[in-house]
Amino acid sequence: MQYMCFAILFLFLSSASVDAQTHSKAPLEALSMVPFVESPTISPNGQLIAAITPDGNAQSVVVTPYGTLDFGRVVKLKDADDRIESIRWINDERLLVYTSYSKTVLAQKVRFYRLYSLNKDGSDLRTLEVAKILRNEFYSGINVLSMLNKDPEHILVSAYTDKDNNDPAVFKVNVYSGKFDKEISAVSGVSTWLADVNGNVQVGMKRKYNSSSKQVDVSIIYRKDTKTEDWDTIYQYEAGIGSFLNIISVIDDNTLAVSTDFGENQVVLREFDLRSKTFGKVIFKVEGYDLDSAITKDGKLVGYSYVDDFYRIKYFDEELAQRQALMQSTFKGFETFVISASKDKQRLIVGLASTDKPVRYYLVDLAAQKASAWLSQYPALEGLSLPGKTKIAITTKGGTALSGYFTSGAKAEKSPLIVLPHGGPRARDTQYFDIWVQLLARRGFAVLQVNFRGSEGFGNAFETAGYKQWGKLMQQDVYEAMDFVGKNALADTSNACIVGASYGGYVALTAGFQEPDRFKCVVSVNGIADIPEMLRKDGAWGGNSKATLRQLIGDVDVDTELADLNANSAINYVAKFTAPVLLIHSESDTRVSYTQGKAFYEALEEADKKAEYILLKDGTHFIDSPENREIAFTAIDKFVGRYLK
Repeated sequence: MQYMCFAILFLFLSSASVDAQTHSKAPLEALSMVPFVESPTISPNGQLIAAITPDGNAQSVVVTPYGTLDFGRVVKLKDADDRIESIRWINDERLLVYTSYSKTVLAQKVRFYRLYSLNKDGSDLRTLEVAKILRNEFYSGINVLSMLNKDPEHILVSAYTDKDNNDPAVFKVNVYSGKFDKEISAVSGVSTWLADVNGNVQVGMKRKYNSSSKQVDVSIIYRKDTKTEDWDTIYQYEAGIGSFLNIISVIDDNTLAVSTDFGENQVVLREFDLRSKTFGKVIFKVEGYDLDSAITKDGKLVGYSYVDDFYRIKYFDEELAQRQALMQSTFKGFETFVISASKDKQRLIVGLASTDKPVRYYLVDLAAQKASAWLSQYPALEGLSLPGKTKIAITTKGGTALSGYFTSGAKAEKSPLIVLPHGGPRARDTQYFDIWVQLLARRGFAVLQVNFRGSEGFGNAFETAGYKQWGKLMQQDVYEAMDFVGKNALADTSNACIVGASYGGYVALTAGFQEPDRFKCVVSVNGIADIPEMLRKDGAWGGNSKATLRQLIGDVDVDTELADLNANSAINYVAKFTAPVLLIHSESDTRVSYTQGKAFYEALEEADKKAEYILLKDGTHFIDSPENREIAFTAIDKFVGRYLK
């Protein structure tokens, strides 16, 4: 198979090659598009592919015969701020579609979720919900626990009812009739249930806010005999860094596989002994990187993944390991990952990723020994030579090691620079193709990204070093990364702008008043200008949420911490701004209220500062509708192009 794939694939890949030394100027229209296809998944029999695609200013689920582009719409969402979160095949005839919509609650936008089942042609659409749900819409969401592979007519879910004291019970759901049959009664305090592929629920997780410690107490319950509801508490801990535990699978009657950072300075995969109720041997650990996820198949642990610069998968399962090796050796020069497979594992959708090309999807038929190009996430960018990212290593003045990525500009060391801090901040940048980087680089500008302290995936010490450091150490890391670029003559740091979204938008606004002479322009997309205001709104949802925010960012109920948060909020330092500011905010943003951008713009206007404000109607936090993506990206491109020469 390898040789046949080479003949087909290299013909396709080389057809898009351009002089590697001369980057193409990507058309703004092409960069402003949302992905053409997302979440492609193969039906169990391998005959069909379902996927999510843009449809006007909304999203649709489409289905096409395997190997073709003969898409037929199955269902379309109504509004631009509605989202299709995921799609799955239940069997060869029926799909499961998980959606969300936003609604104003307590003067801010909140996202709610709905689950539907429908036939592959779009007929017999059913909303899957308990017949008598709680009147409170917050409890209307349903969590899929198991697809019950041996039962094509049912799935297993957890859901809330008005009989279970605001705790979720477990139900077996007929995906044709929509009938719910209770399998497990709600257990007081248990908000999360875990099940294997056969529907065996053996583990639950309780979370309860402790008003004394102002933290969240977590209890893990387990039942050895699934025919009873006799639950045993096997572990208790206080939530926080250094005390993370997630049950992955049941290895045998006496052993669980868990991801945890107990006793480690990073998240690892290890055993948990049910008899002694203690941790056992470490199954997987990579120094310097957290476990990203554990991979299970039919309820059995088969592998794990982590992220260094790219997403890495390692399989314990020999068959899956051989398949992954075959894909990697066949598609040389790309990071490959199997996105979906038929039940017999003979037909695959394989994603090809790199630093300078958008994700491409290939269809691989192992039985026919054939591989063919199918789709690109951004078809209009194919055939262009786009700039890639180079990894950089930075050491701060205090000796902290940081990693980052640099995209060279067209004029080398004379290129203007755009600093692009990531969101989160419990997130991270990688070396993969990034549409934001390509947007900012299209005019020949260099782009800097840095994984500052507080970024996830690098172990506990690195993440906790960013706790309660908004505007402080995390911010200084961004400045020092910029200084690194200047000292190494990678770009012209005297001719720079800063652009960020979400937490990255906060970094951009904070730089605007902390270091007003560093940047010629500041762009914030769905960013935060007033930390206390954000914490008061987000903390209003309950003790669990407030406890997390208190640990990560700060406590507005403690005078000294409130003063610190105000000292690092741009809303209080409008007078210090000298660079022009572009504020873009989404009206239906459920993570950062658009009032953050609106209030800050009004303050800038009152102070007679140069500022522009764009409110995206029906926009989401991720700006994932075609119309809003085009508006936002066009505005950013023109704004930075106006001030960087």
